[in-house]
Parts: sequence; C-alpha cells; structure tokens
Amino acid sequence: MFCNLFSLGGARQGSAPVNVSFRAIDADDCPVCGAVYRLKCTCACGKYIHTITDRNGCANFGAVCPGNYELEQIAAPFGFVRNDRIHPVEVQRGGCVKVGGMPLRIFNSINEKVLPEAPEAPEAPEIAAVYTDSLTITGMAEPCCRVEVTFPDGACCCVTAHRNGAWCADVPCGTDLAEGTQVCATILFDCKVRSETACVDVLAR
Repeated sequence: MFCNLFSLGGARQGSAPVNVSFRAIDADDCPVCGAVYRLKCTCACGKYIHTITDRNGCANFGAVCPGNYELEQIAAPFGFVRNDRIHPVEVQRGGCVKVGGMPLRIFNSINEKVLPEAPEAPEAPEIAAVYTDSLTITGMAEPCCRVEVTFPDGACCCVTAHRNGAWCADVPCGTDLAEGTQVCATILFDCKVRSETACVDVLAR
C-alpha cells in the first residue's frame, strides 16, 4: 500500500524507492525557477510531498517508493501562469517512472508566461482654434503624455503635455497654414499605442 511509500525503512525487496525528478521550462525551453509542485498518493491515505524548482528548473522529489501518484503544480513563480493540469504518475517496482504513460525522462512541465495586458488607448487630445497666422498650436491632453502634432504640409513634431494637461507646439518655419487645411494631433502611449487623431480646420482671421 502507499501509506509507507515515502518511508525508506518500510521498503521491501523489489520495491526500492526511485528518484523522481523532472524539469520545469518555459515555451523557449528556458528553466523556470521557483515553481512549486506536489506529488500526491492516489489511495485513501492522501499523503503528499512538495518540491520547488531550482535555478536550473529541476523539481526533485527524492526517493519515492513504487505506487500511483498525481503530479500537480500548485504555485507558479512571478511572471508565469500556474499549469493546472494534473498528471498521473506511475512508479514501477523495476525502477521505471511514467508520467501520463510516457517515460519520466522525456517529461517536462511547460510554464506559460503571463501576457501583459494591452494598455487602453488614451482619449484624443484637444486642439484649440488654429488660424492662418498662428505661430503656435495649443491644446489639452492627459498630463505628461507625448503629443504628436501634424501640420498641413506633412511636417510633424512631438511635445510633452504639462502636469495640468496643457501642451504647446511651435509651427515649423516655412509651414503654410492655409485656410481650410487641417492641423492634427495624436497622443503617443508606450511607443506602441496611439490615441484617435483629433483634427481642426485652419481658420482665417
């Protein structure tokens, strides 16, 4: 029976304990350190032992006597998702160990990394009225964010909004703010996410 399987003194001839160990890796085959696993008896006694992976990703339960077990990951290190799959483990009297019917030597526990949440796109900035003789473009946006301003001739510049949300961009030298053309502004977030683009028509004085 399983109740004395972790007791070396209780091992009988032909049922010597077998070392049970495997690797925890990520999708890139890199070792995962700090993952916690449990090896639990499938019989009524319910005994179990825990182990934690080392810097090489090795999970070692030490000497385990023959019997049937369940292997489960109960905690994942920071940045990884816990693998909630339960693997049946069979430790045979001849020293062979199988996990889900496969030899233990080819078994690896795959740990998936936590996917970062995509940041929400900020609201489009506000642009104050622009006139044909304007020297600066002003508006409001999220405090301290980057604002990209695009002029009618395709020229653009980036400015940083102040702590109160106000921003100001100089009109580039040589840029013609003709009546009816447009000046646009977009908030840049994390170099990947952009807000919707706000545009205003250039007005005549």
